[in-house]
Amino acid sequence: MAKLRLTPLIVAIIGSVLTIGIPVGVFFGLIKPEMDKIAAQKATYDANSQYVGPAPLNTHKQALQAAVNQVAAAEARWDGITRTKNPDIDLSDRFLAWRQLTRELEFVLGPSVEHWLPHTGIQPLGIIYLDAPSPDPNAVPPSVITVPLRMAPFPTASAGPGGGGGESATPASFSAAPSGGGGGGSTTGSMNVLGTFPGILHHIESWNKFSRIVVIDNVSLSGYSPIITGSYNATVYIFTTNGDKEGTPVPSGAATTTQNGLGH
Repeated sequence: MAKLRLTPLIVAIIGSVLTIGIPVGVFFGLIKPEMDKIAAQKATYDANSQYVGPAPLNTHKQALQAAVNQVAAAEARWDGITRTKNPDIDLSDRFLAWRQLTRELEFVLGPSVEHWLPHTGIQPLGIIYLDAPSPDPNAVPPSVITVPLRMAPFPTASAGPGGGGGESATPASFSAAPSGGGGGGSTTGSMNVLGTFPGILHHIESWNKFSRIVVIDNVSLSGYSPIITGSYNATVYIFTTNGDKEGTPVPSGAATTTQNGLGH
């Protein structure tokens, strides 16, 4: 069977097709523009309502109502997504929010990605790990937390005493390694997988079914069929609650003893 070489043009087309992030797109691509449209329509209506006749005034009313309806529909869809795919990080109590985020990264998100990857039609080419949250509970972002999924190369076997049959290094997967650490030169958000073209395509599309809100971008493919390598960036988005009602700041140093329990 003839081997298919993935030219830059083909890869560029594939990359644009495989870029996903529908849940986040609902918020940034639909809700905010429609809210801006409502503001513009209302400003036009308020500025001209006393000068125009019944027909133009009715047109402005209809445009304003249409924008309101579109925002309501987008918000309903977004509400369904956040109820099923967004963990509860409640900033009305900053220390509680920090504990919720720490628990989410170590005991939920990390293991979920680890168990999920091998069942999506590909072979991971490294170990997934997550950055630890800041040791300062007051540093939890008030609206959106971004969590890049990082992939470090698999550890290589090290020679034991006398050079014979050394053991592989213990993987540090999902140990919430500090930013820039544990990656062996890996790039922020970089994911690398091996598989067939249909397998990698299925894998990328499968992120839409993952249990958290994930955006995939910068997809590239390399190698020759039937087995090729796929590389892309993956970022998890976590939307906090009560960001406008943040609790009392936590005294400095209050979380340092708890933070030590994050690493494996």
